[in-house]
Amino acid sequence: MANKIISVIYTVFLIFIFLSITGASDWFSDLQLNPFDYARITELDYRAEVVDEPFDETYVHVTERITFDIHAASRANGFRELWRDLPEDETDGLRAQYQVRSVTQILPDGGRIPYPKSPQLYWEDEDYEPYNSRLGPGKWFHSPGPYDESRRRYECVFFYVNDLYREKVVYELEYDLYNTVLKYNDCCDLYLYPYYGSTIKYLESFNGEVLIADKDMPSEGNYDVFTYGTKAESFPVEESDRLNPGYHTFYFNLDKDDLKFRTYNSYLEFELVAYNEDYSCFADNAPDNLYSDEDVLDEIYEEQQYYANISNKYRVYKQIVLAACVGLSVLVVLLAKKIINGITSKHIFYTQTEYPEYYRDIPSDLDPNFAAFMVFSKDKKPKDDSGVYSALLLSLARKKYITLSETHDDVHIKILQRPYSGNNNNSAYLDQLFNGNPSADPAAFTVNGQYIMNTDEATQMEPLTPCEEFYFNLLIRQAYDNNILMSEFQNRIMSDYENSKSFVDSMKNSIVNIGISEKYFQKMAYDEPKKHINSRANLFFVIGLILAIPVNLISYQNRLDLAFGGYTILAIACILSALYMKKEARKYILFTYEGEMEYAKWRGLYNFLNSETLMNERTIIELPVWEKYLVYATAFGLSEKIIEAIKIRCPEFDTQTTYRNSGYHSRHFYHRTGHRVRSSVRSGSSFSSASSYYGGGRDGGGGGGGH
Repeated sequence: MANKIISVIYTVFLIFIFLSITGASDWFSDLQLNPFDYARITELDYRAEVVDEPFDETYVHVTERITFDIHAASRANGFRELWRDLPEDETDGLRAQYQVRSVTQILPDGGRIPYPKSPQLYWEDEDYEPYNSRLGPGKWFHSPGPYDESRRRYECVFFYVNDLYREKVVYELEYDLYNTVLKYNDCCDLYLYPYYGSTIKYLESFNGEVLIADKDMPSEGNYDVFTYGTKAESFPVEESDRLNPGYHTFYFNLDKDDLKFRTYNSYLEFELVAYNEDYSCFADNAPDNLYSDEDVLDEIYEEQQYYANISNKYRVYKQIVLAACVGLSVLVVLLAKKIINGITSKHIFYTQTEYPEYYRDIPSDLDPNFAAFMVFSKDKKPKDDSGVYSALLLSLARKKYITLSETHDDVHIKILQRPYSGNNNNSAYLDQLFNGNPSADPAAFTVNGQYIMNTDEATQMEPLTPCEEFYFNLLIRQAYDNNILMSEFQNRIMSDYENSKSFVDSMKNSIVNIGISEKYFQKMAYDEPKKHINSRANLFFVIGLILAIPVNLISYQNRLDLAFGGYTILAIACILSALYMKKEARKYILFTYEGEMEYAKWRGLYNFLNSETLMNERTIIELPVWEKYLVYATAFGLSEKIIEAIKIRCPEFDTQTTYRNSGYHSRHFYHRTGHRVRSSVRSGSSFSSASSYYGGGRDGGGGGGGH
């Protein structure tokens, strides 16, 4: 589990680094962490008048009417400032400069409240003073650029307000914009950028007018108008000589349908280029720039043409990427098949045709844990494998090593045959004397440090399978006087960390040990082909997820724009190939021929126990077989189904078998003896692993012993 968590964290970290390098993190930074806390500009009326008078530098006088939609998350923490970002643009050596003239609040009834200028910028919460008439609220401040966070410089205008909660407010902002009218040797260029940035997506209406005095207006045929931005790459502009007497007006009215944007065109820009004999008509007094003495008209039109063609250019790129992704998708599918074929050519896999789908007999006295492994070795393993623990307990009862009885809301376990441990024969002998056997012979015990039985008794008992012995030893360790309640057993193994871990490890290792000793596996790494295929499948799956999520997100923010779904197609091909490989990987277990035959039998038995055939056919089944059916069906997770069949087919089961107590026939019993025990054992094992990792833990485990 710890390795999986580390892998997930590492993967997330790599994706984060990838997004940061590619610039996609800028998109995430625009996301509001609290969607219920915002102050957005939703409406903007923009009026720009070009002023080109003698003895004065050419500039643009701008009047904006701005509507803010305010929605604070709580009344106790309203908005204390609003702001209007101003573009920091530099063209041919001239940076845009602003001279703010006034800020006026426009009331709903048309009234006007002029705001005075605040003497300083204040931005942080600790700067806010609600009743400081010197700073605000009810004032404005222009923070000039260029942007510099350390010097607290922001090219924007702040409107200081008093804890606005949820309302709409309107302000009229007037400012002069310098260095946006550029003159060259063969033309002049008016370039306006009314709005830009991530907040532009909240605009619901944008109305604009650009006015040029009739005396400065170039003649028809001597100028061109261009617009940039929006998802459509431009927006329509109309012209009028009567809208504003004395001026030629360019105007536009954009609604919410027009104001759709992508990250790569989140701006609204207006350009007017005059040439021929009117090449400087509205820029006579414009300041010199780096190229004022050069001809740039052809270059301006080349740039405009590039912008006009960029959508078609990227449409071709997207088609190429789409075709490449489709081709790669085919290669991914072929590669998945090649990986599977490579495994089949590298290893020998036996097949069986001897046994039918249903196998009615118990194939062998196989360990319940290993039998469950065999059944699901080539199929999807059930999420809840706790039935194995109940099966081991039932098998110990069937073999008469223990008895089980229900007591209220618990299960009582009594150990019938007491095993012994240690390297001291005398201690084992004394222990049996203590338990009431004065004629015990100390020579009748075998030692070597493992729990074993009296030799004479052992010859009369049905032998335990490896996992049954592990479970029995666990019971012996915790049952101090041969008796223990299931709830107490669970608590003890949960705190007996080292032995719980040893038990879990033994259960896992038993699969390999039994498979090799019984010659069911070709080698110890019996699942090597399966792991190899799964590792490649995991790689395909990760690549598919990266293509489906971060790559598509990044693509959506640039002009490749999902590449007509190319990345998604490739992602689906990777993910489906991964799922196909994982499904195929299940059957690539390195069984010997005998192992393949044994698998076929146990899978057939599982099919039989899980089918309606067991219920419907009338073949006589002996009681001992029903007992074994119950053990293995419990290991397979089919206990309820087999109990239902027993009640119908074998009514005498309750009175003539080891399992006379009807409590064994309830879901509650299997939950207590399986699911809870599994959880307790794993909790103790996990604690032991964690303690070892961090250098802690207890010496000798928790409360065991009793001998």
